Amino acid sequence: MLIKAVSILMLCLTLAFPAGAADGGRSESDSELAAHVGLDEMQTLLQRFVDESYHVSFRLLAYSSDFNHGHFLYSETLPTQGKPFAVLWHTQEKGLCDGKSFQFDPSARNWIQWLDANRPLENAEKYKRRTYPDTPEWRRFVEKSLPDAQECHTIHADMLDPDLLGFQVAVESQWAFSQKDCDEFSAGRISIFMPPNRDRICLEISKYGEL
Repeated sequence: MLIKAVSILMLCLTLAFPAGAADGGRSESDSELAAHVGLDEMQTLLQRFVDESYHVSFRLLAYSSDFNHGHFLYSETLPTQGKPFAVLWHTQEKGLCDGKSFQFDPSARNWIQWLDANRPLENAEKYKRRTYPDTPEWRRFVEKSLPDAQECHTIHADMLDPDLLGFQVAVESQWAFSQKDCDEFSAGRISIFMPPNRDRICLEISKYGEL
């Protein structure tokens, strides 16, 4: 059920693959879904999300207490040339489930952003499963993992309904970002311009857990 993190090498992120999946839909692979997402594309995706959801879904960019990571979602069947089909964003991270009250709107915590720029940003609640397959692995997920996710108002990739989403998530990769000094050059950095004054923030992209 759990997905390994994504690592960065120079200007690209490379995909890490899961050991298995609850419903058998995800598979371990070293070539079929090999994908690279350039920093320019990541910057474009994140800038759009910031422009459209600042003070709607998050208030603090590159803070672990609010918004500092995203999950690329990959399909084995859709014609995306090995690239992810969508991004699952999580914001308002340190919320009620951690004994804090940071979440200002739990209903705006999970978002789907399609790599197709013509599609709108959408609340992931629209794609959440209402029921789960009746298999031993899924029953363990529902019993052990789902209650914590619900308490935290979190929608994980496993909780997305493939019929509503339009594809089965075969692989998920997670990347994170931290704020850095814009005067210090790094090949792994992007610039984001914060509304409303377009203040520049420089972010370093890394694999999850290295911030």
